[in-house]
Amino acid sequence: MDLLTLRVAKPPARPLMIWDGECRFCGGWIRRWQGYTAGAVDYETFQSVGARFAEIGEKDYANAVYLVMSDGRVFRGAEAVFESLSLARGHGLGLKMYHHVPGFKAVSEWFYGNVAQNRHWLSLLTKIFMGDPGVPSTYRFSSVLFLRLLGLIFLVAFISFWAQAAGLVGDHGIIPVSDYFHAIGSAKDATANMKFWSAPSLLWFFPNTFGLNWLAGVGSACSLLLMAGLIPGWALLGCVVAYASLRNGVPIFLNFQWDALLIESGFVALLLAPWGLWQRVWAPREPSKVGRWLVWWLLFKLMVMSGLVKILTNGSGPGPEHPGWFRQMMSSLTGVPIGNNTWLDGTALQYHYFTQPIPASTSWWFHNQSAWFHAYSLWACMFIEIIVPFAFFGPRRLRHLAALLQIFLQVALLATGNYGFFNLLTIVLCIPLFDDTFWPAPVRKIIGSEPPAPRSILPPTLRLTGHMTRGLLAGLVLLVGIIQFWTTWAQRTRATPPAPRELNLAEEVSIRASQLGIANSYGLFRVMTTDRPEIVIEGSADGVNWREYEFIWKPGNPMREPTFTTPHMPRLDWQMWFAALEIYEDRQMPSWLPLFCAQLRNGNPAVLGLLDQNPFPNAPPQNIRVQVYLYHFTTPEEQETTGAWWTRKQVM
Repeated sequence: MDLLTLRVAKPPARPLMIWDGECRFCGGWIRRWQGYTAGAVDYETFQSVGARFAEIGEKDYANAVYLVMSDGRVFRGAEAVFESLSLARGHGLGLKMYHHVPGFKAVSEWFYGNVAQNRHWLSLLTKIFMGDPGVPSTYRFSSVLFLRLLGLIFLVAFISFWAQAAGLVGDHGIIPVSDYFHAIGSAKDATANMKFWSAPSLLWFFPNTFGLNWLAGVGSACSLLLMAGLIPGWALLGCVVAYASLRNGVPIFLNFQWDALLIESGFVALLLAPWGLWQRVWAPREPSKVGRWLVWWLLFKLMVMSGLVKILTNGSGPGPEHPGWFRQMMSSLTGVPIGNNTWLDGTALQYHYFTQPIPASTSWWFHNQSAWFHAYSLWACMFIEIIVPFAFFGPRRLRHLAALLQIFLQVALLATGNYGFFNLLTIVLCIPLFDDTFWPAPVRKIIGSEPPAPRSILPPTLRLTGHMTRGLLAGLVLLVGIIQFWTTWAQRTRATPPAPRELNLAEEVSIRASQLGIANSYGLFRVMTTDRPEIVIEGSADGVNWREYEFIWKPGNPMREPTFTTPHMPRLDWQMWFAALEIYEDRQMPSWLPLFCAQLRNGNPAVLGLLDQNPFPNAPPQNIRVQVYLYHFTTPEEQETTGAWWTRKQVM
């Protein structure tokens, strides 16, 4: 049968797709295509069509689908699929590629032929990894839940920082924000553009406690509006601008990766959020595909980068004396010389639980587990971070499983340490991976079986402008993300560091985007620290008797049990961890630490409010000293004997 010249004598009134009604695999996909082409294409089994089209034999029907057009033309196989889908809005790309991309036609027909010959096995695989293909993936409830939970994370972040802002960077804080902006503004030979990029923030208008309170208050209000679904797009924009202004204006205490992640999450969510007055919980509308895919991309970038840096970076010190086949293979694959890398040695988690910035009480228990437990946990973590994220872009059930594994990893981190709102935010980023088929029947009943028809009061020109803007922003985010992946790979540890060079335009764009916080590189625990230096600050009224300042969260008194801080992020306690490493490893004093000690010596109540207790309640001390200890968790036997959670030894 020559399909190039085949026509039927009695064509149908509109295009008719004819398929094998006894094929369950075909039936599922036909139902899916019916949803795409409703009103444009009719569907009928060849068993019911019978001999209506004498030009097509019954044996031909059994081997492929046929599309009979209203003008009598006949299409078969892959071409019939693309022709039918092209009649649905937004699904014509496949047909264009079929006719105009060299080799695409041959590959499509080869693929279709193999699918047709293996329908039984493919039906089973489809059921396992996708479920019913006749049920299209919609993300109406996921988008509602995602935006409301994102609003909750923003609210936690604003309130957590607001409670500490006065002591950290207020007018009487450790580093007054006014001093920071004055130093930037008074820089010689700096243009206005250079000053802005030094601190892109609304705090330029009011660099003081009032400005901090105003931004935190406005951000909290916008977070509440987002949680309620009221003006969600505008509320989210307010959250992003307010938090980015705080982060860029408070570089020391708000310069963590989760602060950047929160801003980037809010930015990509702007392309998913509705811009009307209210996002309803019941019968919500389908979110933007561009916005949803960008959230997937952000989560993919976060997890894969966090895993990659672990295998692409060597710590200080020599590598193993006799590296095994695995280390040699990884060095060959990555080009990274064999060096000191506890992740690839499988020992990183033997140090992680006691060296993490703020351990919890459960950290002690996990630290005292066996070496094999740490090794298996490590490889599970690496698998979830590096391999599993590729399933985000796969079939429905595989994507659901990938999201559940990511959530499992974050819950494990929540249960074993303190990372503020970071793990909760990562869990929220997993929500858009679940389509509406994932949720239980009561939820599906609430959102309704059919999405409301999209309505817009905007004229077509403005709608087109909005679509183009969304596409341009999405393209920028994707481009910057690819650049950041390339940079992460290019900057991996080498025998000789790359020579300095001028940045190209793409790298400049990436840097600017990172400065604004809208696109960032990630890499948590790039090198696992194996010692835990801890700063102990003491004061004395006479230079003889010394009393220790106790912090609320970081380790101090060895007898004090570690506790949970989540979702609160204690900024000073975290910076004390970094300061201890800087003093112990680099023999350098962080610039802000003497300022902190000076405030303690002055008895500043705003700064003392960040601590657990003031050992000098009546009058500030005359002397302040900084000492460094090495801390380590006690063994179960030591704790049973002494009751202590830590052992410590002074080293500086």
